[in-house]
Amino acid sequence: MVMLCYEGLGPEFGKGVYKPCFMYKSINSINQKISISFLSHFLSVLAKHLFFSHMVSEHEPSSMASNTQAAQIGSSSSSQRELTPMEDPRSPFFLHHGETPGAILVTQPLTEDNYPMWSRAMRMALDAKSKLGFVDGTVNASMAITPLEKQAWSKCNSMISSWILNSVSPHLTASVIYRDTAFEVWNTLKKRFSQANGPRISQLQKQISTMLQGAATVTGFFTDLQAAWDQFLNFRLLKWARVA
Repeated sequence: MVMLCYEGLGPEFGKGVYKPCFMYKSINSINQKISISFLSHFLSVLAKHLFFSHMVSEHEPSSMASNTQAAQIGSSSSSQRELTPMEDPRSPFFLHHGETPGAILVTQPLTEDNYPMWSRAMRMALDAKSKLGFVDGTVNASMAITPLEKQAWSKCNSMISSWILNSVSPHLTASVIYRDTAFEVWNTLKKRFSQANGPRISQLQKQISTMLQGAATVTGFFTDLQAAWDQFLNFRLLKWARVA
């Protein structure tokens, strides 16, 4: 009788091979017991192997699903983290991480004679940074309700105050250095230098009427004339507004 015999059964199951072998009806009882014992052991090991493979195949999908779900929850919680007022671009208290109190926003510092031009340049620079409201009064401390908003307002106020002081001539800084808010700093300078000044208006009128090109180029002469004319118009507007 021909049957498959397993050769190589040892400490580690699975390293042997099956080979055809001949069994004779004259097998003695000892060989029969050995064959039955081997077959029983083989079937037992095979059943355990199949059971283990089945358990692993059922566990892996559920484990992968759990890991995926945990990752999604972690990602969702991270993306839903509430931004602080200084991190939220929609907040009036937003500050870009690159802003520094040492920044100089305009090229020409404020002097006693150039307030109109300085003021306009500063307003444009502050508007570009979305901080004009801190000097015109539309953004104030009463808008900060929560502790984080109050902290953000304080930092913005100090930052803008520093920007203004950096853009003022050193001999004028002492008159505003002790003001608590950027709004107070700005309006102190405004009241001091934007008053309609009769002598300054007369000086500009005379400068415009006597201005000659001389050795200057046409472009240079026109630039100087335009600057004097714009200052004259600005002072005239201030005078009319004050009278009204």
